Amino acid sequence: RAGMTALTEAGRRNIAGLQATLFSEILHTREKLEWMMLPRLLAVAERAWASDPAWARESDPARAAELHARDWSVFVAQLGRHVLPRLSRETPGLNWRIAPPGLRRDGERVLANHPLPGLTIRATTDLSEPGAASPVVTGPITTRATVRAAAFAPDGRRGPVTTLAGADRVVFMGDSITEGWARFGGDFFADPARINRGIGGQTTKEMLARFDADVIAARPRVVVILAGTNDIAGNSGPTTEDEIAGRIAAMADKARAAGIRVVLVSVLPADRYYWAPALQPAARIVELNRRIAAIAARHGDLFVDLHTTMADAGQGLKREYGADGVHPDPAGYAVMRGPVEAAIAAALR
Repeated sequence: RAGMTALTEAGRRNIAGLQATLFSEILHTREKLEWMMLPRLLAVAERAWASDPAWARESDPARAAELHARDWSVFVAQLGRHVLPRLSRETPGLNWRIAPPGLRRDGERVLANHPLPGLTIRATTDLSEPGAASPVVTGPITTRATVRAAAFAPDGRRGPVTTLAGADRVVFMGDSITEGWARFGGDFFADPARINRGIGGQTTKEMLARFDADVIAARPRVVVILAGTNDIAGNSGPTTEDEIAGRIAAMADKARAAGIRVVLVSVLPADRYYWAPALQPAARIVELNRRIAAIAARHGDLFVDLHTTMADAGQGLKREYGADGVHPDPAGYAVMRGPVEAAIAAALR
């Protein structure tokens, strides 16, 4: 073989056998031991018992690769269809390893395969765990949604789940309010097609600087921008509503130029900042939201007004939606969810 030295006859006489080593420091149960050993040990045994195959003796690399692929296909077919099912029948409860299936997106379809023929692949497209009652994969899955799939052995055991994010990726750009959505927003970000790019404390100046890397490079279909409150708080120094709106507009321009639909979300209400108690931000937030809405209207973007719903009589955040007056709690994120999801759905149409 190219780049390898052939084993001499003298060298062959020095080989007493073939050894497979399993380090057992963390193997505390019989089930874990079986999972690590099988079916790997069967492959070792097959090579130990068999004479040199044609691919090992072939001098032409291309021909050797062809012969190896053919023999491998025969081996895994026998393993998946006959040997492992027999082991399960003769040794009930034997915990041989079930590899996760492979998933690949091909346009509007998802292709699935498994290294062992004979195992059953079941998949879901609603983010639920694949189970014994989930649909069996018999060919390409026509969907743009996130797909979760797992292989099942003849004895009903399930292997690890493979998740392939949906084709309609959505990136959320923002500050700690966006970042906290992943922690306190229930299952809003359970779908891996929703990508959270919130960083606590950031202003629009910092978001604009990382927009290419965190949004454009992810190649989403939609970006949701919720930003501006930290600018008003002065986290990056004094700034005007025009400057804040200009940087939000610049992010939206970048997204549109890359073919990404834009959803602009109003700055949430706040009448105080606990880290800047001398400020009175309520009126500035209202004015900034007016400018953000105008940007969306001017360019055909979607605008989500959360401020009106979440503001109290003094234009602060309703206490039932966030105890610190700035960041939503789970009840606040629940209010935000419906309008933002509706805007995303409209953007994807």
